[in-house]
Amino acid sequence: MKKSIIVIILVSILLNLLPVKAYADGGPEISSEAAILMNMNTGDILYQKNADEKLSPASTTKILTAMIVIEKCKLDDVVTVGKIPLYEDGSNIALNVGEKLTVKDLLYAMMLESANDAASALAEHISGSKENFSKLMNEKAKSLGCKASNFVNPNGLYDDNHYTTASDLAIITKKAMENEVFRKIVSTVTYEIPPTNKQPKPRKLYNRNKLLSYPGYKYDGITGVKNGYTEKSKNSLVASASRGSMNLISVILKAEHSSVYKDSKALLDYGFNNFQCEKVLSMDTAICNLNVGNINIPIYPTKDFYITSSKNDKSVVYKKLVFEDDIKKINKDMNIGYVEITTKYGGKEIIPLTPQKEYSSVLYTLKYMGHSTYKKVLSPAVKALIIIAVSFLVLAITLLILSYYKKCRKRKQA
Repeated sequence: MKKSIIVIILVSILLNLLPVKAYADGGPEISSEAAILMNMNTGDILYQKNADEKLSPASTTKILTAMIVIEKCKLDDVVTVGKIPLYEDGSNIALNVGEKLTVKDLLYAMMLESANDAASALAEHISGSKENFSKLMNEKAKSLGCKASNFVNPNGLYDDNHYTTASDLAIITKKAMENEVFRKIVSTVTYEIPPTNKQPKPRKLYNRNKLLSYPGYKYDGITGVKNGYTEKSKNSLVASASRGSMNLISVILKAEHSSVYKDSKALLDYGFNNFQCEKVLSMDTAICNLNVGNINIPIYPTKDFYITSSKNDKSVVYKKLVFEDDIKKINKDMNIGYVEITTKYGGKEIIPLTPQKEYSSVLYTLKYMGHSTYKKVLSPAVKALIIIAVSFLVLAITLLILSYYKKCRKRKQA
């Protein structure tokens, strides 16, 4: 049973790498070339248009760059700027050769001001060159389940071989937004880089994502993420917003300047107005209590679980609990079983279950009897000892009887 539970959980993990279900056939009119709307909690797709078309992401590339940098570096690590970043086209913060800045300062420069020189400096700091860093980018994207992306630089400057899809970019952003440092950076409106060894004055940075603070553009609940533009790529924008328990990611690729923010708002509005996110399981709430003799052991899911549902359609969730048949003892954080969740629309999820109390006994093992109940059964070792003890007792009694019988015979003969 233990092996089967492990196999089931592994299959569930693999299934999570597959494309998630899409809910929406209709939706708002979007003029951009490609777009997607994702529930950040579940990964469910609420809207899509040409979501798998390969397009240039421009500076939204920096979402992946920032995620890798945060994973690989400490924020207070010092980066010494080389020669290459100075020759980057487009947005920059005028870095100087030999200038020393922290990883944190360069991340803010890259994500707020979209500084291409900061992105290249970070890439060289980690991998020695932009080319080597691009390999990390592609490895990371593939590990997240991206299927149609290829990155050749860390900043998103146009290259025919540098492309992604709205779908892949949503997957990358969903993962990046799980990191607290990343979320803080992309939601920051202004930031100041202090003077450096090459720059006597501080650098004031302003976030170019207009949804965060620009009059006429600001969106209620916006939490990030990144905009981008090149002449060939046109405008792109990845946005995230939260209202109540609903957390959304919208991706717009290859849009005209006049429509990129309009399309993003339309997507987010569509998500908030038509869908809801329900928390079905919580890591902090026991899903049941296991009965072991007179002891109750609370059992918890190993992660929170949400479902997406239409506001006009009542959601239905079925839960099936499965536990190990035979176990020697119960330890905290062991996988003692799993909960299988089936939604109204046929979606399935398998989540491991762990106890928060321990139980062990040298005398007993535990046999699952159903209905969240384990029966205490004498362990094989104890059974063997009992058999040996009984055997010795029977032998001893037999010898006593034989001895007594012999004595009686001698008395009679005498």
